[in-house]
This record gives sequence, structure tokens and C-alpha cells, in this order.
Amino acid sequence: MAGRARARGGRVRGHVRGLSLAGLMANAGAVAALAVLASVHMDDPTQHARDALHGVLAGHAGLHALIGAGFAAFALDQARRGEITAHHAGALPTWRLWQDFAAITTPISALLALGIGA
Repeated sequence: MAGRARARGGRVRGHVRGLSLAGLMANAGAVAALAVLASVHMDDPTQHARDALHGVLAGHAGLHALIGAGFAAFALDQARRGEITAHHAGALPTWRLWQDFAAITTPISALLALGIGA
């Protein structure tokens, strides 16, 4: 009985590790893409309010991606330490809530930035 529970706990940790690594890489990729976009495409934010608003919206999306990456790293660490089991979710529910929130607000920010015009 204990061996089966240990095996199930190992599978849970393995799934959480894979999910956390994928989330960490996706959020890090989003931050890198925003950094490239900001350095290549965005105009000087001190010249016009529109350009400043573009910078604020990109910063908003970047901040959400950074916090999502932090949650992913924390969940990965919890899985590594064995704190996430089949009966104890650890930081996973909070991380999922944050990722859902960021998945909704980031496209809205992007659409607003695109709708403002060039």
C-alpha cells in the first residue's frame, strides 16, 4: 500500500515538474518577446502620450508574465521538495488562477495597444 502511494506521488511530482517547466518557459518566452518588441518596435515614450501608453501596456503584460514565471518556479520547487502530492496541491491552484487572469488580460492589453494606432 505504501509503495503504491509512493509511486503515485512520484507520478504527480513528475507531472507537476513538466507543467511547471512548460509554464516557466512560456512565461520567460513572453518576457523575452516583449523585451524584443519594446527595444525594436516601440517609439520613445517621452515624445507622445500614445507611445507612453504602448510602453505601459507592454509593461503590464510583462509584469504578469514575470509573476507567472515566479509562480511556475515556486511550484517547480514545491514539486522538487515533495510538497505537492495527490492530496495537497500546494501553489498550483493560485498559479492556475494567475495564469488564467494573465491569459485574459494580456490579449486585451495587446488589442488596446494595437487599437491605439501607430
